[in-house]
Amino acid sequence: MSYLVMARRWRPQRFADVVGQEHVTRTLQRAIARGRVAHAYLFTGPRGVGKTTTARLLAMAVNDPELIDSGDGLPELDPDREQNRDIAAGSALDVIEIDGASNNKVEDVRQLRESIKYAPTSLAKKVYVIDEVHMLSQAAFNALLKTLEEPPDHAMFIFATTEAHKVPATVLSRCQRYDFKRIPTKQIREQLVKIVEADELAIDDDALTAISVKADGALRDALSILDQLVAYQGGERITEQVVRQALGLIGGEIYFRTTDLAASGDVSAALAVARDLTSGGHDPREFLRGLQQHVLRYLFLKAGGTADELTVTEEERARYADTLANLDDEDLLRIGEWASEAEDLLRDALDPVLRLELLLVRIAKMDRAVELGALLQRMGVEPDSFRTPRRRPQGPAAGATSAENGPGPGGGASGRGPEHGPERAPAGGTGAGGAGAESDPGRASAAKQQPGPVAVLDETDEPDEARPGSDSDTVAANGTSRERVNGADRAASPADHAAGEPEAAEQGETDTPEAESPNAPAAETGPGSGSDPRELDEEEPPAGDEPGITLVQVREAWLDFCDSVEDGRRLLGSHLERGAPTSLEDGSLEVTFEPACAFEFENVFKHRDEIGRAFRSQFGESRRIVVKKGTVPESLRPAKRPSEHEQRRQRFEQLLEQNPVWKQMVERFELK
Repeated sequence: MSYLVMARRWRPQRFADVVGQEHVTRTLQRAIARGRVAHAYLFTGPRGVGKTTTARLLAMAVNDPELIDSGDGLPELDPDREQNRDIAAGSALDVIEIDGASNNKVEDVRQLRESIKYAPTSLAKKVYVIDEVHMLSQAAFNALLKTLEEPPDHAMFIFATTEAHKVPATVLSRCQRYDFKRIPTKQIREQLVKIVEADELAIDDDALTAISVKADGALRDALSILDQLVAYQGGERITEQVVRQALGLIGGEIYFRTTDLAASGDVSAALAVARDLTSGGHDPREFLRGLQQHVLRYLFLKAGGTADELTVTEEERARYADTLANLDDEDLLRIGEWASEAEDLLRDALDPVLRLELLLVRIAKMDRAVELGALLQRMGVEPDSFRTPRRRPQGPAAGATSAENGPGPGGGASGRGPEHGPERAPAGGTGAGGAGAESDPGRASAAKQQPGPVAVLDETDEPDEARPGSDSDTVAANGTSRERVNGADRAASPADHAAGEPEAAEQGETDTPEAESPNAPAAETGPGSGSDPRELDEEEPPAGDEPGITLVQVREAWLDFCDSVEDGRRLLGSHLERGAPTSLEDGSLEVTFEPACAFEFENVFKHRDEIGRAFRSQFGESRRIVVKKGTVPESLRPAKRPSEHEQRRQRFEQLLEQNPVWKQMVERFELK
């Protein structure tokens, strides 16, 4: 009798013998026990994991009227029963196994449809097992649909495939799908131990581990490799060295030599590794895949895993534990990333060996990762000293005057037009015409850092009365302030100081009826208030008739304006920023959006009245907001907001200029 390979000789004859697919076998056993067996099944998964074997076992179970008890209440097969032996041997007439790759035409399906009408000859069910069903043509699938959905009571289908995504959805919806998974390396090794003991083979444990890893989750591959090694040795003991020599595997020692290059920096050792790989006839891509697995094991251990959980030999397990402290996480990640990139480049490389040598030299010359915090501590610098609190940029509206607790000496800042830079404001007195106010130091600091129309109060400065010639703004008792715009005085409405009203309300302050009307006569100012009564007698000119804001100034302050709109309504400022101010004529501000910004255009158009009120608060002028679509010339586009990365870089450069020690450290160690 001819020799029967291990993969066939040790094929499971019971559900309990199937390795690593308990989620499938248990479900099928329960369905059989309750009489809920479907008429069509689809088994999918990688190669060599038991799809066809389970299909045969299911065919045995539906045709076996006397199933035995497995001990846990589930039905089990009796392999010694004659009909089960016939099905296992492939000689049963009513269990038809079809190769989908060679029987994939409409004529083959038509023949199946004709034969399925006839009752089974000796069994209760006629079972059609179609392997590699994804190879059927589209026309063959379509011809099978009706029969698959409503087969005769005596027939059932079992499909097996490694590529379920190629099976049409119309077929998948008519089947119960079971996904087979890769068998864990540990379970493959345990099954190999049973087979080796039963066949009385001499093999080392490390050799079994190498075979299990090489099988890559497929038990059939593992049995085929074991068969090959037994023939290779001819009855002698099989060692790990024999396995690597017979299969051309790359030893674990060469991977440890590769990662050691990062610590030693020895270029000659890197070239020696490349020379050993070339002389051994190893595939560079296989080495790179193994190197990535080697790095992943290190990262697993650094994440808290134990060496006993690694599927490696005992010698390699001890080597991982001993060398774990020599490599940092960042270095391991860089080596793994470089190996992955090199693997992709090797596909089109004319000289793969050269690429491999360059990678190994790159690892040897790699700069070791340095933890910046630990380095600062060794230099005597506290790492927390350069951590600055993050602040949201404040626009002019956020920097408006706010009333604080109680009367007393303090400074007041009034809203300014965008043509003014940061300007000192008078210190308000406690007279009848002035409300005592203190500027928020944090807000004033944020305002100093932002370009645009921001009023900044320096609490250490003297009042404006002490500085002759000061043309600072004044705040009247009725809440109306005066600003000097392009050399002309004008009145700013109480809306310019809206940011301070809630705080004043909290302190119990109330406005007089005269303060509610911008045309009400101004109250007499008390001594020391710093107000000029002549300014308060003037009337506010109509919007559009005054020499007010220009389009250039609006573009320069556009980002700050969008921020103030964002504070009032979420996302509206971000959407407004996608547009560009293109015209400021006839009392209107024209905002143009590119055609691609249709969503932002609709949102801004919907809330244009709210944007107009924000414009009044920001710039002190009333403008009607006109929203249109079109192409914005490059000359009319406002400045772009710097990216978050650019902002961090600028802040870091400022810190370096303020701290020469840090700057010297960055330049010395080439930190990035």
